[in-house]
Amino acid sequence: MIQNYLKITIRNLCKRKSYTFINILGLAAGMSVCLVIGKYIEFETSYDGFNTNAKNIYRVVSSFYTDGPKDSFGGYDLGPALLNNFPEVRSFVRTHDIGGVVSFANQAGKQIRFQESKILVADSTFFRIFTFKSILGTPSTALNNPNSVVITKSIALKYFGDSIDPIGKTMNVSGWWMPGLYEVSAVVEDVPSNSHFDFDFLLPMHNLLQTEFYHNNNTRWDNFHTYIEVYEKSELSQLEKKIPSFIKRYKGDDREINAKSILQFQNLLDIHYSPNLERQGSHRTTIYFFAVIALFVLAIAWVNYINLSTARAMERAREVGVKKAIGVLRSQLITQFIFESVLVNLVSVLLAVVLAILLLPSLNSITGRSFVFGFTEPKLLSVLVSLFLFGSFASGTYPAFVLSSFKTTEVIKGSVIHSGRGFSLRNGLVGFQFASSLLLLIGTFVIYRQVAFMQDQDKGFEIKRAVIVKGPELAETKNLRERMLSFKNELLQFPFVGKVSTSFSVPGKDASLSTSMRKSGKPIEENRIGNVYWVDTDFMELYNIPLAAGKTWDPNVESDMKSVIVNEEAVKIFELGTNTSALNEKMILPSAVDTFAILGVVKNHHWNSLKQLYEPMIFRVEMASSANISIQLTGNTHEALVQIEQKYKAFFPDDAFSFYFLDDFYNAQYQTEQQFGKLFSMFSVLAVLIGCLGLWGLASFTTIYRLKEISIRKVLGASVNSIIYLLTSQFLKPLLIAGTLMLPIVWFGVNAWLENFPYRIKFSMDLFLVPLSVLVTIAWVTVCVQTIRAASSNPVTSLKSE
Repeated sequence: MIQNYLKITIRNLCKRKSYTFINILGLAAGMSVCLVIGKYIEFETSYDGFNTNAKNIYRVVSSFYTDGPKDSFGGYDLGPALLNNFPEVRSFVRTHDIGGVVSFANQAGKQIRFQESKILVADSTFFRIFTFKSILGTPSTALNNPNSVVITKSIALKYFGDSIDPIGKTMNVSGWWMPGLYEVSAVVEDVPSNSHFDFDFLLPMHNLLQTEFYHNNNTRWDNFHTYIEVYEKSELSQLEKKIPSFIKRYKGDDREINAKSILQFQNLLDIHYSPNLERQGSHRTTIYFFAVIALFVLAIAWVNYINLSTARAMERAREVGVKKAIGVLRSQLITQFIFESVLVNLVSVLLAVVLAILLLPSLNSITGRSFVFGFTEPKLLSVLVSLFLFGSFASGTYPAFVLSSFKTTEVIKGSVIHSGRGFSLRNGLVGFQFASSLLLLIGTFVIYRQVAFMQDQDKGFEIKRAVIVKGPELAETKNLRERMLSFKNELLQFPFVGKVSTSFSVPGKDASLSTSMRKSGKPIEENRIGNVYWVDTDFMELYNIPLAAGKTWDPNVESDMKSVIVNEEAVKIFELGTNTSALNEKMILPSAVDTFAILGVVKNHHWNSLKQLYEPMIFRVEMASSANISIQLTGNTHEALVQIEQKYKAFFPDDAFSFYFLDDFYNAQYQTEQQFGKLFSMFSVLAVLIGCLGLWGLASFTTIYRLKEISIRKVLGASVNSIIYLLTSQFLKPLLIAGTLMLPIVWFGVNAWLENFPYRIKFSMDLFLVPLSVLVTIAWVTVCVQTIRAASSNPVTSLKSE
């Protein structure tokens, strides 16, 4: 019987090659999209999961709240305090990011030297808590020696090559806070791409805590990441109950800021979804979105199969009638039709694997990853088997029962041929297909509109033609300020340079310092958080940041150089009155010795992306900063950069010349939304194509089925246009009805997503009507390809034969 089923199935599939092709291609495309999205979701949900005890590891985030949340990281002593006060805590580790220049003298005496930014300082417990694969040495004890360093495999190859054993070799670290000689004690595999850590070097925390910078700033140095490992996950709830009293003991009677302090414990597996506990869960929601897209696309493909199978029911009615007349049981007919579905789905799964491999480079290009399919992996094999089994059942069951239900007498009489059975269901399924496609198109349109809105919005300052050159890190500190000023003046002599400014931070980067401050005359309880930025006297002019009141610094006026400039948000938050009256006020910064007069007020501007609200900004003047050099170009960019590099090398020969364009750097803040939009659009296009593929097949079959009706109408005088309208309206009506029903869902979904942005577009009907018009046009063209051919045919050809 199986052999017989197989023969009949192959004959039936070959009889209608075009419909078989549509079914197989549609199902394969839907499954391939599922496989690609599944690969993306699998990676995004695997972050830090390679750590053996991940479920019991937590990052401790110390936060304080005033008018809104402001995240901070734990101080250097938070980890030891938690270990000593709570029996639930098994161990802790602190980390701190630094950068510097690393060098190694090889056997020939040649210095191999590179600027390195991925240097992580950590406690000796780092490898006892986190799981990283060891290549050489013993990582669990590798950081016990204060002068040891752990490096990754790629760094070992970079500095030592294949021929030198790095263990015991000495590397020189210079710049930043921890210069000195460090001995390689272990080599580990490169940090996995699905880890929130990103380091090439690990240095002992012991050395950082001995630096002069630490001893001068330890009372307010709070940008350490602190992680704890608890004995059991269930014990975290017990620990959290004790936190309020611990905070009171730990912080004491801290009156520096009028805010509520809390400690939050963020599981290691959740850090990727909300790195700073802001917009918590938003990234997880994105993953849910893609899971829903995968289901929609697959459902659209299955609906294609169901629609075409039930549409062919009229054609196969005589086949069913004859089989029933000679004694074939209904169960045998059901088995036959399900067998067809099984074969179609089996071929579709095999083709889906090929299509998924072809789609994967597009996913890699958008996400910047290097995804590959491991078809021997049990997880992937189980997904393929599940798609095959569920697809065979979901797409084959309904057509099988419909086709096997025809009565022999009805078939012989021909009454089935005129039955309208299945028409309403097919209309509903077509409506579902295009409602799903419409949702995806609207989602794509909204994402691109929102990102374009944020990028095109007036930022309040000018970033075009601005190039940022990274300041020197290896230059001797002696007379560095004078050399920076000389370098700046030399650049201004170039005809292609308009203005030059130095600063500790630039737009798109974090503040130089976030600290508590208040208006002079206010009690310490009135402290609020503000962001401090060190800039030189030309900064405001270069970036064209407009003044709302007052003036900028005059280097020849001593009082100006001891004053600050604030933004309008600072005037509001610190209750400085109006912009003009603020010029008569002073600000007290706890980290500074003196009070600062307010010299000017600049208008609010978006220092960071429009994903953030305005924050209070305090600008302090520094004649020359060695961190960032902003250069406004007015001529040929390539020629300018070549000459600027030559001048830079003349002043700072030990440092590598590094630059970036500020507009590209600033817009990179929208990378997550852009990536989301590209993925959304790619899968939306595929969904629409799969839907149109099914619609094309359905329209083709319908026009063939109604060919005699069309011919009679033409003989009776019907025009080609009227016939086209008759046939296309059958398919477009369900689409328009589905679109109308989707409007409230679209309104709710769009507004819910836009709530994540403080500055956003407003919902308007064009967000709905433009994608709907595009979809209707695509569907109309798809149907017209078939209907025009039928409407233009010679009626004699179809009427002369039975």
